[in-house]
Amino acid sequence: AGVVPGLILFIGMCFMSDTPRWLVRKGRIEEARKMVEFLKEKEEDSLELVKWDIYLGRVLIKEGKQAEGLDVWQSAIHNAPKTGRFEVAKEVAEWARNYDLIYDAMTFYEIALEADAIVYAKTCDIAESLQCYADVLELCGLKGKSDEPWRQALMLMQSLGDNDGIALLYFSWGAAKQDHEAEELLKKAIERWEPEDYVFDETISKMYYLLCCAQAMQGKVEEARISAAKAVKLYPTDFPESLLDNIKLYL
Repeated sequence: AGVVPGLILFIGMCFMSDTPRWLVRKGRIEEARKMVEFLKEKEEDSLELVKWDIYLGRVLIKEGKQAEGLDVWQSAIHNAPKTGRFEVAKEVAEWARNYDLIYDAMTFYEIALEADAIVYAKTCDIAESLQCYADVLELCGLKGKSDEPWRQALMLMQSLGDNDGIALLYFSWGAAKQDHEAEELLKKAIERWEPEDYVFDETISKMYYLLCCAQAMQGKVEEARISAAKAVKLYPTDFPESLLDNIKLYL
């Protein structure tokens, strides 16, 4: 009797390579958990085994077992090989943030950014994690603590000579601030943004949109009008109504 469920799961795997995710999308959370546990038993690679634990934690949280899911994530990070600890902690932090577990995300980012973990990470990935960590600190109300990770991420981006990365970092940093701080950071983002030829996206438009909002909050009416006009003009299609409502007074 014990063989049949395992056989059914194996057959399901043969016909559907992404079975656990499919089950989650269908809301069949308990079945997804059983499938992940089955796949874990068959996995021999240490890093892949840890990745299944990451997914198991996700399924448990969706199942309403938040504490149990977080414990599985903690174990996944602890059991990860040294060379993969940054990757695992970073992924766990991203999922925690995705599930609005902001304080847990902060803890996981801090683990990812420990010295013995980042030694095996790519510079661009470290910079991305620093940026996300700073953003999480802002969400946790720790704005005074958040500027240092932003600065560290900026130095890493500068060392790579990644102008677009620097511009996007200033963009995200500015979006997390208000008033004069936001204005100065967004101006730096706009100054450094170099869009590809014949590639039109909404990035520069959104930069000007946020700049308009920051200037408006300071009572800089004329500056806000200029930024609002550029935000609308540079949007590749019709400017979204949801955003337009916030700047229509300056158009």
